Amino acid sequence: MLGSVISELGELFAAAGLDEGYTALIFKSAAICIVTDITRNICIDSGESAMAAAAVLWGKMALTYMSMPLLRAVVDMIKEVL
Repeated sequence: MLGSVISELGELFAAAGLDEGYTALIFKSAAICIVTDITRNICIDSGESAMAAAAVLWGKMALTYMSMPLLRAVVDMIKEVL
């Protein structure tokens, strides 16, 4: 079911001229968001709100770490324009 959606998004990113590495980064980021949300919900349902907050924090840190190459590319583009 997700195969057609993923292939369609891949085609859209390719048509936009995005590098395949950035496409993989976007899919990985989406997966981190989904896993973090599921983990948070399980922790809250178990009555572990502190653990839920920790899961959200780790998810945010993982996304920040993964976004560094994309941020570097944006900064390089800005340097070229200036």
